[in-house]
Amino acid sequence: MPLTPLHWGPALLVGLLVLPLLDLPCFLIASVILDIEPAVLMLLGAPIWHAFFHTYLAATLVGIALVPIVYLLHGLLEWLLRLFGLEQQKSMPRITVAALLGTNLHVFLDSFLYSEMQPLFPLLGNPFYGLVTYGQVLLLCFVAFVAAIPLYVFQVWRTQKRRQMRA
Repeated sequence: MPLTPLHWGPALLVGLLVLPLLDLPCFLIASVILDIEPAVLMLLGAPIWHAFFHTYLAATLVGIALVPIVYLLHGLLEWLLRLFGLEQQKSMPRITVAALLGTNLHVFLDSFLYSEMQPLFPLLGNPFYGLVTYGQVLLLCFVAFVAAIPLYVFQVWRTQKRRQMRA
């Protein structure tokens, strides 16, 4: 799903469900960062848009590279999180889990959609392509986003309750 926020539906749902276990801003960034590759390849006129960075190997490497970047930018990301009524303390383990799961979730979702992907590289081919339709994956992403809304409201309420208890 190049250059779309559709990956944020499943990422938001999973991230809010397990909020204490992973860093939500990192998870959201990690779930879409791999789409820089198809954007660049489209601009270059390449015939294949989902190449090396849409493999589990590369997604893991990108996730590892993302960890120190998010750790360093966490002050800004905490501010954004508070803007949306949530809060999380900086934690290297939570950032690491979020970065690795987010990038690999991206590959997982896209592997059903693009025949040119080789998600299990260095193994060739895409055994997941066509197991579900493009429409079904889009529907899953949309339903996940809608399902995340009440979870978001609950997490905001919980955050507000914690703030009141500390005051």
